[in-house]
Amino acid sequence: MYLPAAAYRNSFFLSVTRIIADNVTCILQNLTEATPRHPGVHPVHPEELMHADKLNCSNSWCQVVTCEVARLARNSEVSIRLLRVIHEDFFWTAKFKTVKVISTFALRAKEENLLLLEEAAHRREVGGSNPPRAVSSASPPKALGC
Repeated sequence: MYLPAAAYRNSFFLSVTRIIADNVTCILQNLTEATPRHPGVHPVHPEELMHADKLNCSNSWCQVVTCEVARLARNSEVSIRLLRVIHEDFFWTAKFKTVKVISTFALRAKEENLLLLEEAAHRREVGGSNPPRAVSSASPPKALGC
């Protein structure tokens, strides 16, 4: 999972706070470890959001979550939930009308022909619009479930 998290000068706008998964091992890659590995990323400055309609892994630093699922029995299911927090201070300083945060989810199998899904289902982008701006700076951060 590739989850946009920070913009120019590591200004965080979203962070993974918790991963809830049964019978699945998930690892959240430290953002500082990921930064040098994405040389083509040009993080957007908060003041440039007026010209950007979305935040994704090409214009922001992303947190990477990798989950490993053990062999599943036929017709069984696995559920992975991410809890993310919105850093409102980033959005207070940014100039924008609306922005979508686009996360990318990919399914891969270690061995060929084991993942029986349509090709389009192996990789998917999902996005949501930002929440309305808070009126008070004393309001607590809001959790965003993905």
